Amino acid sequence: MGWIDSVVDAGPNGVLVVADFSTSTYHTSLSFWTGSALAEYTRLPGWGSLVSGAELTSGTALVSTSLPGDTAAPGLRTVSSSGATAQVLAAGVAFPQPVPAGVDWHYAARAGSTAAIPFRAAGEAILNLGSSIQTVAALGTALPNGQTSTWIGAVTSSQSGNLAFTAGYGTGSVLIRSSGGTLTTLIDSGVGKTGPQGRSLSYMNNYRGRYLAINTRGDVAATGGYNLNNVSEFDLVLFGVDGPHLVAQQNTAAPGGGNYTNFNTVAIDDSGQVLFIAQTSDGHTAAYYWDGISVSRVIGTGDPGPGGFTVNEVSNIAGGGSGFVILLAFGSYQVRELRSYDGLHMRTLQSTDTSLFDGTRLNYYWANEATLDANGDVHVMADTQDSLTGVYAHRTDGSDAIVARNRDPLSNGEWLIMPLSVSSSSSGEVYFTADVMLNGVEVLALYHAVPQ
Repeated sequence: MGWIDSVVDAGPNGVLVVADFSTSTYHTSLSFWTGSALAEYTRLPGWGSLVSGAELTSGTALVSTSLPGDTAAPGLRTVSSSGATAQVLAAGVAFPQPVPAGVDWHYAARAGSTAAIPFRAAGEAILNLGSSIQTVAALGTALPNGQTSTWIGAVTSSQSGNLAFTAGYGTGSVLIRSSGGTLTTLIDSGVGKTGPQGRSLSYMNNYRGRYLAINTRGDVAATGGYNLNNVSEFDLVLFGVDGPHLVAQQNTAAPGGGNYTNFNTVAIDDSGQVLFIAQTSDGHTAAYYWDGISVSRVIGTGDPGPGGFTVNEVSNIAGGGSGFVILLAFGSYQVRELRSYDGLHMRTLQSTDTSLFDGTRLNYYWANEATLDANGDVHVMADTQDSLTGVYAHRTDGSDAIVARNRDPLSNGEWLIMPLSVSSSSSGEVYFTADVMLNGVEVLALYHAVPQ
């Protein structure tokens, strides 16, 4: 056995395994583990080939996977222990109703059989929502390198409409920027461009959300695995207009003490400066600022705060325009604050000690989400002490404005149950997703709003 790449719970009979085998050739295969033996079913083009799968009681695997020589989106196939494959359902076939991701192997409990198997199809896409909906990338479509995508990871956008996302294919992964409808590969683990000082990409993370950032001119900050002189590294890299720059490297010295042990959140402003949160070997978590040349420590756990409390959590960061915002907790969450930072100065914008939202005191920040507009407005999801949850804006004049809250009806008469994510436009407006109730039905929706 060379390496176990992925494991899929395939039903009561065992698990499907994508593994590298070191025999007369070193290759990757779809295999089945029974609990006592590993049976090799068929070869795959690489470690990232399997989308989803299940094992039928007959001993046949039902999988969505790329096979060697595939040039199109993988459909649904059966694969036997002899390696024989057959297509069950081609990719792109329309369903009568939307379905969530994954293969459902509990078919017996769903009145299924080996001839009629209920399943859930896997599908992901990145959409650009403007005057019309445009597909930027989708699972199973061709990447700029000509490979078929088998996963889509993190995606983020700037207020100018640029997008950055990570994606994978059978033998590697990529970081891609989308600008004006054009996809550009920033780095590819398989071929092409290298990272800072000649580093080659080993893998790009498929983490969601906070591990990727892009600004209005298209600079992208992202974490990933690299290789330099046959030594593996985990690095935070800025892909700027003038090429890649190493911002920070795991297991190297961090300013203020200790070595970086992990990077977990990344933000960037429109000038290309980077703010990131990292854990260090001395047991602390802090926000660090990269000015294009060197890194400095901004604030971290154990630092002094209001009322004699110390920082106990650096909760989140966001960038935009000419600076950043930082969400902090003090004294075992007795005080929470939203602060701004421009590379030189830090000031408190909101605090559970002092801020009132529509006359009601702030309780905490829902999901620790905040986003910074290019004009300086900050948008947050917050819980207030009247037991309500909503989306709020903090304007540059210091005022707090309501965007939406769950005691007020929304645009179509629906009621907000819970906000889920928030993002700023370039002019003080805000986009947010929410779980809402409309005519007695719970639905998920995306909203564009103007704070009032």
